[in-house]
Amino acid sequence: MSIVNLLREIGCRVASKTGLYNPARILYRTFLDIPGKKRRRAKRDFYEQIIKPGDLVFDVGANVGTYSEVFASLGAHVIAIEPLPDNARILRNCRYRSRIKVLQMAVGAQEGTGKFRVASSHAMGSMSSEWIEIALASPRLRGCTWGKEIEVTIATLDTLCCAYGVPDFIKIDVEGYEECVLEGLSVQPRCLSFEFNPEILQVADKCLQKPIFDSSSECNYVVGEPAQFSLDHWANRDLVMSHLRDARVNLYGDIFVRRPLTVSSRAPAIVGKSRSSSMPG
Repeated sequence: MSIVNLLREIGCRVASKTGLYNPARILYRTFLDIPGKKRRRAKRDFYEQIIKPGDLVFDVGANVGTYSEVFASLGAHVIAIEPLPDNARILRNCRYRSRIKVLQMAVGAQEGTGKFRVASSHAMGSMSSEWIEIALASPRLRGCTWGKEIEVTIATLDTLCCAYGVPDFIKIDVEGYEECVLEGLSVQPRCLSFEFNPEILQVADKCLQKPIFDSSSECNYVVGEPAQFSLDHWANRDLVMSHLRDARVNLYGDIFVRRPLTVSSRAPAIVGKSRSSSMPG
């Protein structure tokens, strides 16, 4: 990690603990970060195709809330799940906090506790030992170290659906742990996205083979930060994976899976499950 990036990381961590991170972030975004404004506007325009006012959204691996804020700005009610204490603290004080409920925990295949590896950058953490080994060897992620380990509470997506209701959209960004997260989900929401990484593309393939995604599910993908879909039409999962392999994509991205539009646009009801809960954040 360069000296500049190291100082930036130290500054972020100190600011998050003193309550200065969000005010400084707002000032920076408002007056200095012009390119960032354009990216955030493009991201908001993109997700406006998917998220409507009043929708329920799960942001799994929310980090400091960049996406949660976008979802909330579109009128969604957001459940932001983030295991790192510093990031969760920033999330609880973000701009749209009245629409964002923060749960400091991880998501996996089963409830319990587990070891969460923290990268030298606050932007990355993972519970996948396979991904961490690949990341250490990847030129794209050169300079990132994974020295710190913390124990975290683990919930499943089904548990969260029981507590808050079946979401309209789920975003999953968990650095190679996507398959385990999907193992804990038994009902397909209206739309779902999960991150793919070119170094471990087989994980994306395994995710698309999960039983909750049947042959009628429609897929698309984006490369890099969401701004526009890579395909001009929604396709089946095999075609999407074929595109990703043939294109030799060398940057991360997100695969989107939705129920076909001929099916009711609202997620199926689950008996005994509501959109409210007293689960602590």
